[in-house]
Amino acid sequence: MRQLLQDYLNRKDITANRLSYMAKVGQPTVSRFLTGRTKTITPAISKVLTYAGIDRSSEIPRITQCDDNFRLRAALERNWDGTAEGADKLAVLIDAIGPILRSMRLGSIKGRSK
Repeated sequence: MRQLLQDYLNRKDITANRLSYMAKVGQPTVSRFLTGRTKTITPAISKVLTYAGIDRSSEIPRITQCDDNFRLRAALERNWDGTAEGADKLAVLIDAIGPILRSMRLGSIKGRSK
């Protein structure tokens, strides 16, 4: 997503400051995302991506490149009932625990294999 947003800025020949103004999002927010200091897609960054016409669903295949994707797939298979409503509920739960996950230092959890 970060590279897609940078490509958008280059293609449109605008600065991150200008984009943040047009998307009505704080300039520091956009800057932190572009430099990698913000590693997740926050609601504000989602707003910027939408403004830039960047489809967030293109980020989903990235999961398949993750070393631990089998854990995620297994968890989804165990807990998703296969319905759209069930998918929505899981998405809400994942979003709800997102801040906790981002604040955790996963490498320090005992029993986590690499």
